[in-house]
Amino acid sequence: MAAEPEAAFGDIVVTARRREETAQSVPIALTAIGGAQLEARNSFGLQQIQQQLPSVLISVVNPNNTNVNIRGLGANALFSNVGLENGVGVHVDGVYLARPGQSTFELVDVDRIEVLRGPQGTLFGKNTTAGAINIITRAPSFEPEAMAEGTIGSRATYRGRMSASVPLTDTLAARFTLSHGEHGAFIRNTVSGRGVNESANDAARAQLLFRPSDRFKVRLIADYSRLEDSCCYAVVADLIDKRVDGTPLPRPFLTRAAQLGYAPLAVDPFARLNDANRMQRIHMKQYGFTGEAVFDLDGASITSLTSWRRWQFDPRVDADNIALDIFSGAQQLIDDHQISQELRIASTGERMIDYVAGLYFYDHDVDVDQLTRYGPDAPAFALGASNAVTNAALNGFTVRSISTLRGRSYAAFGQLTWHVTSAFAITAGLRYNDEKKRGVFDQSTGLSPDISGLSDAIRVPAQAIRDSFGAPTTYTARTHERNVTGQINLAYNFTPDILAYATYARGSKSGGINLTNVPAGISPTVGPETVDHFEIGLKSSLINRRLILNAAAFHTTIRDYQTTILEPSRSISYLTNGGKVRSRGAELELRYTPSRAFSLYAAGTYVDAKFLSFRNAPCPPEYFGLQTVCDLSGRQIPGAPRWSFSAGGDLTVPFSDAVDGYIGADYSYKSSFNSSSNLSSYTVVDGYSLVNARAGMRFLDGRIDLSVWGRNLFNKNYFTSLTVAGFNAGQVNGFLGEPRIIGVTLRARY
Repeated sequence: MAAEPEAAFGDIVVTARRREETAQSVPIALTAIGGAQLEARNSFGLQQIQQQLPSVLISVVNPNNTNVNIRGLGANALFSNVGLENGVGVHVDGVYLARPGQSTFELVDVDRIEVLRGPQGTLFGKNTTAGAINIITRAPSFEPEAMAEGTIGSRATYRGRMSASVPLTDTLAARFTLSHGEHGAFIRNTVSGRGVNESANDAARAQLLFRPSDRFKVRLIADYSRLEDSCCYAVVADLIDKRVDGTPLPRPFLTRAAQLGYAPLAVDPFARLNDANRMQRIHMKQYGFTGEAVFDLDGASITSLTSWRRWQFDPRVDADNIALDIFSGAQQLIDDHQISQELRIASTGERMIDYVAGLYFYDHDVDVDQLTRYGPDAPAFALGASNAVTNAALNGFTVRSISTLRGRSYAAFGQLTWHVTSAFAITAGLRYNDEKKRGVFDQSTGLSPDISGLSDAIRVPAQAIRDSFGAPTTYTARTHERNVTGQINLAYNFTPDILAYATYARGSKSGGINLTNVPAGISPTVGPETVDHFEIGLKSSLINRRLILNAAAFHTTIRDYQTTILEPSRSISYLTNGGKVRSRGAELELRYTPSRAFSLYAAGTYVDAKFLSFRNAPCPPEYFGLQTVCDLSGRQIPGAPRWSFSAGGDLTVPFSDAVDGYIGADYSYKSSFNSSSNLSSYTVVDGYSLVNARAGMRFLDGRIDLSVWGRNLFNKNYFTSLTVAGFNAGQVNGFLGEPRIIGVTLRARY
């Protein structure tokens, strides 16, 4: 007998509104992916999940610079600043993760992933302007169960996972999850002769569920994960030698290389070669504790959610990415702590008015130790000459900054749903936010070679050069915001299986603090974003619920859009408010399950996301020497492909009562997008398509599963992002997508 197919997206029970509902009954733009779908597709991280979610774009330069965009909104292109939150919130078991890098863990023993699109300014821990991703792990069970999985694949891909849930007593159950994963190199470093961009990670999670009665339960979760990565090597994707008016770029990359006697690699990015002469590596770990207590009353449920988390990020980087010592040292150690507490009450059962109300507290501390050391090639490469003055200025010059951020927020929220009739409901929600941040930045140059004993003819100009690259400076900055956000939603059921809705939401993303050496005249604080969001949608379950068809149209406007400013002449970046942004478009999702053995899905998103006004933006590098300020109004914002699609299907063929065969495939496409905040014509990532496939056998009613699978089956060469390196040399660095990987997975269940 054929195994039961996985439930369609719309049949998954979600908690997007802090109560259990099926995804199809929730009147918001929502996609839910079940844990069985993740396992069947060998999706082990959010980067793989995005291939099933056209509205989502995730770019990872390194774990700290992880950017998550939904409908073109959410993140600052390529660069992350610890003084600012992302516009897309990532939550695990209800807990908001402070840093985007915390979301780069392995997805192990996951019950489901919920992706909410649009501002989330009422029920979730932190306001977000673009959406939220909720990752819900499997809870302990009072029925014994176990799973073990092993994977081996090309490019030194190895993965092992196991989980087990056991009842300890009639009222106490435990669940344990372990995983180890590795993938090999997909770039070769020509200096060392080694493959790079390898990765190894370990994760563990232990849970206890105490349920002394049907009315009360406590779930305790402790988790730990570690990543060791020879990351993140880029390739030289292009060289800029002309300015936008056709005139030569002053001292382009090849001229500087010849001056230093350096023969760079040919510009052939998909040869996957890099010649950085210093080894890069990243050490990252995170761990934490979550406690959830739920007490059911007659007609209501009270939930307390407590969490403590710590994230540590320790990289060593060859910042010039080539076989020169322009930089001889670069690092950014981050130690991040967060505590959160949420207390809420929600109505249960069927009633005329449903409600959710609660209080939220969030405390966030970050300490950053950043160091940049210039090498012996810096004087000639950056300044055009290697002489007594320039060598005294830059050779060994070291800029170190110690910065801290202390943030604390309080919120009170409530949401009511009035069922006016059996078919018509009105939902209204409000949230009051009070948030404070305090940042301290202290930059010093005391680790640099002492030039005080040099003659004035050398020391004075050398010191002037040093001051332009990193003068000692200290500042303290504060922000304090109070605001009210919320939404109103109208939902109408034409039939029990056809739901239409309309939403207006006012959202806000808190301001931040630039924990970097901002140029003179630039405020270290960044103002909050304010969002006005309109959306209409239709959700339908047709043909006896075998066909799910959902559509949505949206129009989002953000004022005081928070964006990254790049100054390539000094290789610095900082954050500021960049005017007004609009994102509008439409989405379509369908899933067809004509039988238990066959299913198809398809989804598409069109997004027109552009700067409505950004008149004082810094110019891209091809304008160097021509002008410094450009008007980006009317241009597509970074990280916003206009068209995105995904499609796929699964077929199960029963061979006997105990054996099933199956095949499946997934296709995804994203059109071109710019990955740099200055919208350089050299940082446009071309559109690309990816195909994944799988085939396998299930034995003993699915308890044994053996599959062969392929990701990027046709070995498509593509970039995930492009960026222009510093000092106006015209070097364009590219970060490559994963090449084809073929693997075999054996999974056993009890």
